[in-house]
Amino acid sequence: MKVKPSWIAKGEGRFCSIRCRSEWQRVTWKGAGNPRYSQVSRICETCGRSFGVPLSRVKAKVGRFCSNTCRGKGVGQFLRGSNAPKWAGGNLTVKCKECGKEFQARRYSVLSGRKKFCSRECCSQWRSKNLRGERNPLWRGGRVEYSQDFKEKRETIREREGRRCFLCQRHETATGKLDVHHIDYDKNNNSASNLVALCHSCHVKTNGKRIFWTGLLSRSMEAIYV
Repeated sequence: MKVKPSWIAKGEGRFCSIRCRSEWQRVTWKGAGNPRYSQVSRICETCGRSFGVPLSRVKAKVGRFCSNTCRGKGVGQFLRGSNAPKWAGGNLTVKCKECGKEFQARRYSVLSGRKKFCSRECCSQWRSKNLRGERNPLWRGGRVEYSQDFKEKRETIREREGRRCFLCQRHETATGKLDVHHIDYDKNNNSASNLVALCHSCHVKTNGKRIFWTGLLSRSMEAIYV
């Protein structure tokens, strides 16, 4: 190959292409063969073994351990408690809202308002006493007495559905006696178009997301019976 004299003077022009130069550097410039290679000797903070570390890692304040295994042990040993960079003071002492007993809880659980009781038993006892009736966020007005008109229509609705749950289509012989559900949740609206037979399992689902279930059941009833 032909090379300019100026390139030879600079120590260049040794390769016919960039590809050949890259291949030669990949094979030759490894470890100590790299002109930019520089290592310093360090002592592993976990096992005490001497090992070499590139100078760039020393300047970056890393390269304290000889292997990932030693690093894992070292971090677990030295970055605990107050030595951890994100240490915020450790567990907090909390007083149980039910029994008054003091106990230790994780800081983030206390600050987020999730840890208020020393045990599940205390939590259950407090909720049973303080989240009853109108104080319960799921309160819907208390128990409603069903009218005689509704009681008379229940068997008719079950027969209309063929003794099968309107949602899961399981027969009453497999689910037990079907419940009759008010689609709009108005216990005084006992029209046939507002009543549907559901198994107990599906009936429980309709206690939540009332807007969703009202829309779904209303559209389904219209498509079948209107």
